[in-house]
Amino acid sequence: KYLFYLLIILCGLVYIPSLHNPFVWDDVIIIQDNPYIGSSVRMKAKDFISSDYLKISKEGTYRPVATALYYLTGIVSGKNPAGYRAVNMALNIVAGILVMVLGRRFFGVMAGLIAGLLFVMHPMHSETVFIASFNEDIIMTVFLLVAFLAYMDYRRTGNKLILLFSAVSFLFSCLSKEPGMAFLGFVVFYEEFLGGEEKGTQINSKASNHE
Repeated sequence: KYLFYLLIILCGLVYIPSLHNPFVWDDVIIIQDNPYIGSSVRMKAKDFISSDYLKISKEGTYRPVATALYYLTGIVSGKNPAGYRAVNMALNIVAGILVMVLGRRFFGVMAGLIAGLLFVMHPMHSETVFIASFNEDIIMTVFLLVAFLAYMDYRRTGNKLILLFSAVSFLFSCLSKEPGMAFLGFVVFYEEFLGGEEKGTQINSKASNHE
């Protein structure tokens, strides 16, 4: 099992050669020219939800989780693109591992591994690593997958703390990027077509038998 995690991590590292490329596209406005990011300016919690920040930074969208990550990365990396891309690369690997875990729950170990590898290496996802300011897509995906996996665990165990964790992850997903709302569709599909806890348990049992 741990070999599979290692394989996904190694495949996710294919983006290393891009780390030291210059900022491109929206990176210039959102990070390079942003006086709040990668500078000596220290933001307070209220600044992340302030309309003044949006006017000065010219971000144009209200995605405070992504903004907070720009800021925290900037404290360490300054205006160096490598730091921002390294964070995005790490998030891409985390998302790939979560995809593997989800695939394994429904279809077995090998199917989960293939899904995870496809996720981290598919060219469609390269933008979220190459373009530092596109991190909201991968952050949203990570929190969405965490929320759904936690919800499945709640339906299996009935633990309300897990449900609360799922709800918080869902909130963070939506505050990263608007498509985080897709979590609600995942839940409806899981309950209506997979039978929630009962069907989920049956699928897990079948997948275990195939392993």
